[in-house]
Amino acid sequence: MPISTISVVFNPPLPQSTGSVSAAEIEKMTTSERLQAMESLWDALCREPDKLNSPNWHGEVLSDRRTKIEDGEASFVSLKEARRRLLG
Repeated sequence: MPISTISVVFNPPLPQSTGSVSAAEIEKMTTSERLQAMESLWDALCREPDKLNSPNWHGEVLSDRRTKIEDGEASFVSLKEARRRLLG
């Protein structure tokens, strides 16, 4: 189900900001404005880490990865190679 409205605290505040931004308003933002909004959200989340709970599947993925490492089944690539693969 798509999110139609999210509450965001912008720092600095957007002109005429009510604290809620609709999906339509987000679509009207420039890429730079969207990135700033994401940074503001991450900053706000990082100020209250005790309120963040990872979903159970995060622990399951980490456990599976640890097992693969311990069993010698994991493979790794350098950061340079990862960037090449991701960015083409």
